[in-house]
Amino acid sequence: MEISVEGIELWCHHGVYDEEKLIGGKYTVDVKLKVADTSGEGDKIENTVNYEEVYRIVRQEMEIRSKLIEDAARRIAEKIKSIEGVEETEITVHKYNPAMGGKIWRTGVKIKL
Repeated sequence: MEISVEGIELWCHHGVYDEEKLIGGKYTVDVKLKVADTSGEGDKIENTVNYEEVYRIVRQEMEIRSKLIEDAARRIAEKIKSIEGVEETEITVHKYNPAMGGKIWRTGVKIKL
């Protein structure tokens, strides 16, 4: 079974340049989890992954400043993969309007563990 928590929108301060660290920018994070097919059995929350815990991990890890969004994505993936019942995780982080000297909608990274 696959569980997803998508479109987590955050304002963070990642980047190589001082302006990015000071001003910050918009980021979105998508989380996909592979869990056992029996997840949610009996309509009991304790038989599945808690979506709020997933959100908290994303928020906490994105609050830690990184030069690279690759670093943030890896930290998120490792923490979520450690949740009981998670077999695999796929994390996508998008950075909007990156400071690259031109008009760029977004950049992104995806990691699977």
